[in-house]
Amino acid sequence: MILDDNALVALGLIVKPRGLAGEILVIPHQPSSRSFRAGLDITIRFENNETAYHIEKSRQSGKYISMKLRGIDDRTAAAKLVGGQVLCAQKLLAAKNKDEYYVFELIGLKLIDRYGTELGIVKDHLSLPTNDLLVVEAGKEELLLPLIKDIVREISLQEGFIKIDSIDRIMPDED
Repeated sequence: MILDDNALVALGLIVKPRGLAGEILVIPHQPSSRSFRAGLDITIRFENNETAYHIEKSRQSGKYISMKLRGIDDRTAAAKLVGGQVLCAQKLLAAKNKDEYYVFELIGLKLIDRYGTELGIVKDHLSLPTNDLLVVEAGKEELLLPLIKDIVREISLQEGFIKIDSIDRIMPDED
């Protein structure tokens, strides 16, 4: 899915305050994301509320991103942000390397085989320790597509597809 440059993209979820100086811990939606960085303007969204912030400091802290936001200067203020989604404008995302994709770009793409036969539509993404998986809606079934080079042969955002050799590689055994 290709978005407008100003469209807000979810980067992660605020899970808890850290320390006494107003830092927050965020679980990033894309663990290897380089988008969390000092100087980035973000939006924190709750169900009925969005507020703009500026990241003053950011660093990796285990599986979390630890961030200090301008204007959030104590633990109490940081605790009020827990549960908020961290978003930024698509145009502010970190540059991608060749053959890298943002998860939101893959949602909605067609899954096709080497002959061009449509097998399903990408509906979701799962990030697992071994590799990422795409959830593909294939008729009444859901398929899990490992995002590995042995399975995925081509991704074309412009043409809107992900190509694999054969559906047999990702179908569960019937035994």
